[in-house]
Amino acid sequence: MLTLICFFNADIFAQAKNNAWFRGTMAYKVSTQLTADIEVQHRRQSGFTDHMILGHNLMYSLRTWIHYLPANELKISISPFASFSHYRIIEKAEDEIYAPAKETRFSIAALWQKDLFARFSLINRNAIEYRILSNQSRNIVRWRNRAGLQYNIKPGLSFLLYDEVFVNAAGVQPGHLVDHNRLGTHFECKCLSQLKAEFGYIYINRLPLSGTNWLKENNLMLNITFDLPN
Repeated sequence: MLTLICFFNADIFAQAKNNAWFRGTMAYKVSTQLTADIEVQHRRQSGFTDHMILGHNLMYSLRTWIHYLPANELKISISPFASFSHYRIIEKAEDEIYAPAKETRFSIAALWQKDLFARFSLINRNAIEYRILSNQSRNIVRWRNRAGLQYNIKPGLSFLLYDEVFVNAAGVQPGHLVDHNRLGTHFECKCLSQLKAEFGYIYINRLPLSGTNWLKENNLMLNITFDLPN
């Protein structure tokens, strides 16, 4: 991970924003079909005059999830509450000093996973988000869809390649229907019986709600999940 961070500071990425995403999750298995999560996220971004990936705040969040498995191939997830602090994406020097915008978010999602052949699986996730933002006059309804292909290298280790599109269904100005698109890849490793790690790279094309120019972003991500003992 440190090697990748150093690589991201190189001039080859000077034309795009360089970010680092971190997420920690504690999961509690209520039953064979029901799990409750609490997650904390922190994201960092490069500055206006530098390309240091850890230079400035980008986002903090606290989110709760309830997951229900009605079938082996389907997972239904509800986030009854999430709180976010969004710092400005730094495009000019004064963006570095603005106070963060606050967001309260409610979400519902469905994840479908189908084994194809050998070690390959097809992944499709749909979600609806209701977003209450302190810097927007109207609340926003956003739909997101992730489609991907997973390769199970061995038990406890898998590789995922996916594309995820975010669409603003309500509450935005004309021309902002598409919020952003993520093209990502990551490895998932079951390190210990109660510990799982995900690390990878996400390339984003984003149209900020207050802007008219598309932004390109390089993102490194690291997620850690700890399963609490029953």
